[in-house]
Order: sequence, then C-alpha cells, then structure tokens
Amino acid sequence: QNAEVEDPVRLEKSVTLDLGGFTLSHSGDQVLELFANVTIQNGTVSMTDRASGSAIWLNGDAKLTLAADAVVSATDSPNGNTSFAIGLRPNCAGAELVVKGKVTGENGISPNGTLKTVNTISIEDGAVIDVKGTALYLAGNATTTVGAAVITGDTGIEIRAGSLEVNGATITA
Repeated sequence: QNAEVEDPVRLEKSVTLDLGGFTLSHSGDQVLELFANVTIQNGTVSMTDRASGSAIWLNGDAKLTLAADAVVSATDSPNGNTSFAIGLRPNCAGAELVVKGKVTGENGISPNGTLKTVNTISIEDGAVIDVKGTALYLAGNATTTVGAAVITGDTGIEIRAGSLEVNGATITA
C-alpha cells in the first residue's frame, strides 16, 4: 500500500527498494537521504509541499539507480518556490546517479553548485524527464551523460559546471 513517512528516511546501507507498485511520499520535506548504493524500482517516490529542496538527496559517495519502472517527483511547492526530484548535496564526493526511469514534477535533477569533486550523472536510453521547470540543472561539478532519453521542461538542460555529453536524446523546451 502507499506509505507516507513522517521524517526523511536515511539509507546508510546498500539496498534495493522495491516499492511493489506503490508510492512512498512525504509532505513538507525530502523523502530519502542516501548514503549508500540504492536501487529504487517498481513504484514512485513523491515529495509535496516543500518550499525548496529535493525528494531524494545523494550524499558522500552514494549511488542511486532509478530503475525503468520507477518514478520520482517533486510537486506543489508553496509560495511560488520550486523543488527538484533528485539532488546531489554539497558533501557529494564521487556520487553516482543512474536514471533509467521517469522524473516528473517541478524540476528534475541538479548537482549542487558548490560541489568540489567530480560526481557522475547518467541519463540512460529510454529514461524520461518531464517537468514544468528545468529538467537538468547542472550547477555543480559532475560528468553528465545523456543517452537516447526524452527530456521535457521549460528549460531542457542548463549547464553551469562540469561536463555534458548528449547522445541521441530528444530535448523539448
């Protein structure tokens, strides 16, 4: 069944989070803080009513794989603010994000602009990022590769730091 957490969930050990077709949500704060190798599959992670932030934050050298049957969304931010579905915190050092599934909501993915070490973001063939705002806001130090994915937002990709390689993606802004 769908579950709403009262506080953000810290995942400090490697795990596959199989949501069983249901939604894990939190209103007013992030849903997951990742510090380990985590795969999310078969369901949705959803954050609502947060003034800014991300539904899922990567920390340190965490690795997140969003499987093809998984969705992450951030919606309904109050007071004209917007949030991201997935973010890399300033403490990331060698973190890795692999997106095979779908990212929706207000904004998609962003590495923090103060990142000092290189992190890796891979948007795989078949992935979908469909947001109202910026799909990929590459503010921080990351090597980003986009395969044959579908990326849609008011801004498809904005890069301010790091490197970007796009191979066959459909980007609509």
